[in-house]
Amino acid sequence: MALSFKTNKGTEIPLLEIEGGVYLEAKWRVFWFRQEYEKNKIQTEVIKNDEVGSLIKATIYDSQGGVWATAHKTCLATKYNDHLEAAETGAVARALALCGYGTQFGNELKEAGVSDGPVRVPQVQDKVNTDEVVSEIEDILQSKPKEMALKAIQKIFNKKRPSSILKLDPIELQNGLDILKTPDFWKHIT
Repeated sequence: MALSFKTNKGTEIPLLEIEGGVYLEAKWRVFWFRQEYEKNKIQTEVIKNDEVGSLIKATIYDSQGGVWATAHKTCLATKYNDHLEAAETGAVARALALCGYGTQFGNELKEAGVSDGPVRVPQVQDKVNTDEVVSEIEDILQSKPKEMALKAIQKIFNKKRPSSILKLDPIELQNGLDILKTPDFWKHIT
């Protein structure tokens, strides 16, 4: 028997069973949100998109233009053929989860190919320690040849100097750190 739940408006929405948990797909989060708030807006922005991967920012606005939630998602090209689409879907799903759409279904999931499955991304209750993240980034970059480290900074953060990353948003720093920790990323830096 397929799992589902009913929205406040009585619409039956299907749930997926994944790795012993229950998950609400991004498309159903969007449907549910639009059903309740027709005049609100979901906006996405491509922060980074290249042969290495994509970083997308999604913002949820109320009908007056006030921000309800913002979320990011990074997808590497080595993991997703359609990394831009996967990152956008994941960012939207995460932003909607911050608004309560789908939060009750599957926070405990491990990353299983679901584009918005939990990864090390800061949430409201999980503040990023910028100093620690920057320190980790510096440690990784110092372990690489200087030319390679500079290319990595350019590719991930679109910055020319290591010191310029200090001005970045904590979430962008965390996403960049996650990319730097991926062994496949370094195969593309020559």
